[in-house]
Amino acid sequence: MYVGSVLHPEEQGASYVVRRSLDGERVYSTDNSGALTALDAATGAVLRQTTLTVGGVPTCALSLAVAPRGRLLVGTVGGRVL
Repeated sequence: MYVGSVLHPEEQGASYVVRRSLDGERVYSTDNSGALTALDAATGAVLRQTTLTVGGVPTCALSLAVAPRGRLLVGTVGGRVL
């Protein structure tokens, strides 16, 4: 697995959770700024980055689970599952 600056974003905050996809092709990372990043596991290239929100309000992920069919389940600091 590639470990680069995206997984350790000093400017944005500490990384809370890192999880690999079931097929091993992607790595998901969250940090305390509310950012969720999908990376290519082989190269570390950013595939997608978004800010987690609930009802338009930013939230922070405390857990990640990868489910079949490519779904990513995110447990938030507020107790919700996205």
